[in-house]
Amino acid sequence: FFFSSRRRHTRQRSVSWARRCVQETALGLSSKANITLIDCFESFVREEQLDQDNMWYCKHCKKDVQAIKKMDIFRLPKVLIIHLKRFKSKIIKMVRTYLTQGKLDDFIDYPIKNLDLTKYVKLNDSNEKYVYDLFAVSNHYGSLAGGHYTATCLNPVTKEWVECDDSHVDLTKPIAGKQGYVLFYTLRGNNPEQQIQLLNIT
Repeated sequence: FFFSSRRRHTRQRSVSWARRCVQETALGLSSKANITLIDCFESFVREEQLDQDNMWYCKHCKKDVQAIKKMDIFRLPKVLIIHLKRFKSKIIKMVRTYLTQGKLDDFIDYPIKNLDLTKYVKLNDSNEKYVYDLFAVSNHYGSLAGGHYTATCLNPVTKEWVECDDSHVDLTKPIAGKQGYVLFYTLRGNNPEQQIQLLNIT
């Protein structure tokens, strides 16, 4: 998974626009009721103007500026691991400086099959299709103060989904929800043996 970040200096956009942009491009996207994984990718590659707490030093202007940041994806792997932003921290500056932390419980609707990321890949001269299928999810229940992890996994041999909760393993169905934390996708056409070898699972 290879991506690049570009920054440029512009004076055409206001501070109020920048702050709104930063809030919307956080992976929580809390202003939208139904958030999809594609929404998250759209947010990831969208231009963002840095706010006053994240100034960038411009070597031409010789000063810190509110630059425009742009992220692009150039290559994607056979096994794609997507880490959703489920925890946040924020510095509040008043008379004293405070650090607030918490968990993001936004519902992220991620597809079980046919996650098509082809249009996001910049280096794709061969017009290769980047279509992924889900094969595992790491779930987090609870809060920042304490919680519990489980795993929902696809058996590559039986094609059955199982829920792994400590020593308990039960058949289940993959369902997107607020507990999804880390998503594991395999490129369409990648066989189970390669999938296991790439993840070094025994």
